[in-house]
Amino acid sequence: MDLTLARVLLFGLSLAGIPLLVFAIKLIRGVFTEEIVAELPYTQKEAPFSIATAGTYAIWQKAPLLARTPVGEFRPEVRSGPSGRPLRLRVSWMRPSVNNGMTGRMELFRFFAPAGDYTIAFGEGTSVSKIELALSALLPIRKSALPADYSLQVTKARSAFVLLAGIFLILIAAGCILGGFVLGISAHQFVGQATTALTR
Repeated sequence: MDLTLARVLLFGLSLAGIPLLVFAIKLIRGVFTEEIVAELPYTQKEAPFSIATAGTYAIWQKAPLLARTPVGEFRPEVRSGPSGRPLRLRVSWMRPSVNNGMTGRMELFRFFAPAGDYTIAFGEGTSVSKIELALSALLPIRKSALPADYSLQVTKARSAFVLLAGIFLILIAAGCILGGFVLGISAHQFVGQATTALTR
């Protein structure tokens, strides 16, 4: 293969990875930028909210970075407005989290809800497992989040597969960008070796 053609193809592969990387980042950002349906500060006992479209929703905790949270001191409750019946909450095992450098958010639970009126409240229990509590106790963080700075948020939940797909696409894009650039620079080596092997 001609050296110039090889370099054009490889550098083209590197450039093709850039839009793929941008798409993957937007895909992942979409997981964490859903509209907030409800917010319950730790200084309040409960907060009413409405759901316009039936679906799966997520409960996130929001707190300042590098601060201990009271996540082990309560378990959120979501109750139907008309009947007061509690909805079943499922633990978010992947624990997606995001931060903006000052505050952080972590997903705690998911639940399915039909359209209607609801109430979210701080209930009795714990929002994390004993193992998670034990691991958090080992962290060298002494400062606790102030009640006014801690809250729960309810958002529309995104599929975990979207997050995994975004991570997978980022890895592919990084491989294209770095691999194409590195191989493009060193193309003369393997093109020369291939030419030598054919002439023998």
